[in-house]
Amino acid sequence: MLGWINDCMEKLVLHKFDLATWHAIKDKAGLGHFKDGGFLKLESYPLKTTTDLVQAASDLSGLTVPQVYEAFGEFFVPYIIDEGYHNLLCCQGSTLRDWMSNINAIHQHLQNTFPKSMTMPEFWCETNRDGSLRLFYFSSRGSFLAPLAVGLVREVARFQFELDIIMTQVTTQGLDGSRFTSWIVETRDPQDMHKLTTKVGGNINVQNDPTKFAVPLKCPMTGMEIDLNDVPGMVVTKRRVSLRSVSSESTKEDNGPTRSDMVLQDSPRPGQCPYHQAQEEHDRMSTCSSFQSEHVKTDHRNLAFGRSTTTAPTGDMERGGLSSSAVKTIFPYHVLIDSEFCIRQVGKELPKVLGASENKLCESEIDDIFEFVKPKPAKWTRSWLRKLQDQEFVLQCTLQSMPNDIVFKGTWMPSAGPSGVVDALLLLCPDAKNLDELRQMNLTLSDLPAHGAYRDAVFLREHLSRQMNNALQMEKLSKRLQTEKMLLESLLPIHAAEELRRGQEVKPMIHDSVTMFFSDIVGFTNICREISPCQVIDMLNELYGIMDFLAAKFHLFKVETIGDAYVCASGLPSSDENHAINVANFAIAVQHCCRKVVSPVDKQPIQLRIGIHSGEAASGIVGVTNPRYCVFGDTVNTTARHESTGEPGRVHCSRSTMMELKLKASSQFKISARGMVEMKGKGSVLTYWIDSTDKNEYTSTNALVELEGEIARNALSIKKGGAEGTEHLAVANVVINLFSFNQLLAAGTN
Repeated sequence: MLGWINDCMEKLVLHKFDLATWHAIKDKAGLGHFKDGGFLKLESYPLKTTTDLVQAASDLSGLTVPQVYEAFGEFFVPYIIDEGYHNLLCCQGSTLRDWMSNINAIHQHLQNTFPKSMTMPEFWCETNRDGSLRLFYFSSRGSFLAPLAVGLVREVARFQFELDIIMTQVTTQGLDGSRFTSWIVETRDPQDMHKLTTKVGGNINVQNDPTKFAVPLKCPMTGMEIDLNDVPGMVVTKRRVSLRSVSSESTKEDNGPTRSDMVLQDSPRPGQCPYHQAQEEHDRMSTCSSFQSEHVKTDHRNLAFGRSTTTAPTGDMERGGLSSSAVKTIFPYHVLIDSEFCIRQVGKELPKVLGASENKLCESEIDDIFEFVKPKPAKWTRSWLRKLQDQEFVLQCTLQSMPNDIVFKGTWMPSAGPSGVVDALLLLCPDAKNLDELRQMNLTLSDLPAHGAYRDAVFLREHLSRQMNNALQMEKLSKRLQTEKMLLESLLPIHAAEELRRGQEVKPMIHDSVTMFFSDIVGFTNICREISPCQVIDMLNELYGIMDFLAAKFHLFKVETIGDAYVCASGLPSSDENHAINVANFAIAVQHCCRKVVSPVDKQPIQLRIGIHSGEAASGIVGVTNPRYCVFGDTVNTTARHESTGEPGRVHCSRSTMMELKLKASSQFKISARGMVEMKGKGSVLTYWIDSTDKNEYTSTNALVELEGEIARNALSIKKGGAEGTEHLAVANVVINLFSFNQLLAAGTN
């Protein structure tokens, strides 16, 4: 399934719900490892990926799976418009019937264009006698995606044709012996029924129905008039349904004919040319009377259209018909079949490609030579030819003598046969998606019909295919670069990362007012002695995952982690007037929420010592190889001293931080003096303990409970580093700039 589908599913959920719902759907479908926006649109994914997403959406939304597919189909219309395919959507057809009839064409275009092979459903449409439409659907996957088509058609009818339609399902593929799914398509307002087949804004009396014509048409080969207002029907002959015109009341599309339908027709014998071969021979031999007698014999033996060909030259010229050789040249792969489905004539190149003589082909019936590839359920019957009258189809040769595996794309048109009987002219061409496939068929561009766009189409497909391959590679590269960009920006400030990418020097910055945060784990050295290094890493990742989530929530910048020490700040690299409030709220939230992390040794919640301090600092990038963002100044040292002299489970702050909180948020925090504390290099310093009050909307008792629940809901995202808002943080990344694990153990402090 093309990544387009999964990307559209993501945007549908975000449009209808929110990001948290999309994360829940991904997790339930077992696809949580995909990042947001991580599906490559041009990549091919297993069908199970899509079905798992739909099933998860159904389970979480309470909708049935068909309802989810219908909603998806409706949303797919605005999605492809946003992707830039509005013209492709609008130019499919001037009426809803035309649009539905051309679905196969756009699917064929996508199959020829996209680099990965695609399994596309097949559609065909019929007009019922009451003016309603019948839409048929067939898929090699079965009918489970059929509701998607319902939503798509409904939305196209509403958006493109301003019609409110009702689709009533008649048959289901695989049930009760039905080979396809079908619906009756009607407008909710009976007064709008004519709009299904009438161009919007046009004359309501002009129906856009390929089976109805205002005036008789001329056969392009013979010049004879064909009245198609009597829709080409067929009757059963010796073996099958024939192409002879019958009244619509006598057609038995799916139930088979009655005995009264059994009609034998007079038609030319196999091998006879239905066009004016006699005229050509007459033109070549008119100067030699000795050949005239033989020519007349040929004329009587080769009755082309129920008349003697000795009178053909004058009459045919008057009617403007084409000669047999001209038809064979213009349409080198055509096949003409008569009312009994016998082959009467083939194009001049077809015998070479099929590896069979022209005589052999003209002595055969059509189903002995060709079978339908698309639509898959199609057969050589009256009903199916009528379904395909305005559609493309794909045929495959069944002859063992065919040297190469070639499929033919084509359409069919009625042609005047003997005594006015309507024959069928199949206009075929080898279906090569690109030049590689053309070479595999052992064909060249000169083998394709010159009169038409076949050669240009192969060039265009080749060009588009290469463009799509390049686009896929660019999309993969873009995703990879985006991932690397996010990783770089999680290690360095955005401005520093951008300047390094440009090859520029990152200038140091002076920050007048920042608040720093330091923390470490109580008894970390003893814990490390009792457990393995992997367990240490797992414990730190769990702890730092929660702290990173909270740091993003309170707008802090994570500076680094060294062993069990976690360092972050507010007010750098960008200034923030609420820097002290942000850090204080973060510290209180960390002390509360990190109780969920337990020690692997005694299974008791770990305890943290926390110190915070406000002051001036400088920052910059240090190093060329493995550059690091570092913060310098006495503020860093003072914060570290407040952390090392703090107590487990409490937030220890300096006088400067206390003054900031008193000035800007005195009612949100409860600040109590600890007294004078001896600090290395500082002497005796007055410090404070801080706690939150119920007036604090971020860290009150109720707010902390809600925050704890939010962390629990995002546990999986936090664990893998995908929580929303942590794109600028090194999520769960333990930066250990020590020489060995033993040195890590020695670095722990009580």
